[in-house]
Amino acid sequence: MKLIFRYLLLIGSFYVSKAQSPNNMVNNESIVYGDYSLFTDIGDVEISNKSLKMNLSKKFSTVNALFAVSYENHSRRFKDIFEGQLFNSFKTSYLVGFSAAFKKTYEDNWTAGWTFAPQLNSTFQSAANGDDLILAGNIQIGKSWNPSILYRKAEIIFGLHYDTLFGAPQLYPLVAYSNWINQSWSYTIGFPHSNLNYSLNNNQNISFLIHSESNFTNNSAEISINGTDTFLNSKLESRSLAISLNYDSILGDYWIAGFGISYLPITELRILDTFNNQLYQFDGSESLGINFRVKYKLNKMK
Repeated sequence: MKLIFRYLLLIGSFYVSKAQSPNNMVNNESIVYGDYSLFTDIGDVEISNKSLKMNLSKKFSTVNALFAVSYENHSRRFKDIFEGQLFNSFKTSYLVGFSAAFKKTYEDNWTAGWTFAPQLNSTFQSAANGDDLILAGNIQIGKSWNPSILYRKAEIIFGLHYDTLFGAPQLYPLVAYSNWINQSWSYTIGFPHSNLNYSLNNNQNISFLIHSESNFTNNSAEISINGTDTFLNSKLESRSLAISLNYDSILGDYWIAGFGISYLPITELRILDTFNNQLYQFDGSESLGINFRVKYKLNKMK
């Protein structure tokens, strides 16, 4: 399953970064971002996610700095009564994180940057401990052509990321080539994301996205699966391949609102021990998802 998941994600990695899309207008900008999503059936579990994030950016000559704080609430409804009783301590989990990112521009439009993003992923059934902490981050370099001419712009990026994009924390490569075709279309071919966007006008954007939808959290409460062995600091790992269609619209000078629908043809939900060895696997199934989001720009859109 792991090899199939990565292979499908790789062949789907046609990532498009839309010219003048609402999503890109807030990149490296100061924003407050709220999001709600619901997935009907990941491993026979209904999952709802709520998140709130704030980005604060500052430009210093050739260096862009971005600082962010984030909070996420993940709720799970186990459809199987037995599994609901067995894993009751996993019904709600949280993510609290902070990140600092810096990107420097060099001659001939070369860039280099890094991000440090520590986060707590936990059910917080007891006091936070070292198993709740994930030290995520990335480094990357890039090269752009015609950056001041939007409909002729092109960019290539290479990097290494360490985070929970594929479930349990791991290191993986990033590579992406972007090309802005015209004022309505652009594309990026790369790994690990996939997206195609089209601008209806200056205020509305439609995007088609293929991506990973995952979650990884620690549970400090004691669980027992077979009635005899007990486990502390067990993990819940959720991994899915998602195909999404999104719509975003700029509302006035400060607001951006959007919604999306997703189809998840491959889902995987597992319980792991403290060393990430599998203890229990839920039945995998297809799933559908919906998403609503709103962004508030802290300074007026230009």
